[in-house]
Amino acid sequence: MLPIARRGGSVDCIILKFCGIFVEPCVGLLRCFILAIFFFFFFFFFFQVNLRLILVSGKTQDFIFSPNDSAMDIAKHVFDNWPLGWEEEQVGSASILRLIFQGRFLHGSVTLGALKLPPGRTTVMHLVARETLPEPNSHGQRNREKITESNCCLLL
Repeated sequence: MLPIARRGGSVDCIILKFCGIFVEPCVGLLRCFILAIFFFFFFFFFFQVNLRLILVSGKTQDFIFSPNDSAMDIAKHVFDNWPLGWEEEQVGSASILRLIFQGRFLHGSVTLGALKLPPGRTTVMHLVARETLPEPNSHGQRNREKITESNCCLLL
């Protein structure tokens, strides 16, 4: 039920409070109801993140999440709602499911909103079973070591 209140005793002047937006005055209940439906669908689709998860086997499944959901929340949701076509790849615990986005493992506390994913579009991530994550700077450290090496020679 929508939170609608009369103001000043007038039946045709109402306030519609929906998602923090006030529409005032509104001529008739039908017009306010149509606006409420529009705002509901706008906020629902605009602020949801569509994820397509790919397993190592190549199987995919689409999910819808909130920008506030973390990588740990996503892993738990996928584990609790394991897709029917993925039975062969099922794991024993949600804690070993890891997400890979743009070639990097996402740590459990990273939210989808922090990744600044485009709303309304489908984002692809890989889902793998792995006990531990690699060290965050291990790849960057190797690159720095290579840069500091010198392979030049001096000709006289």
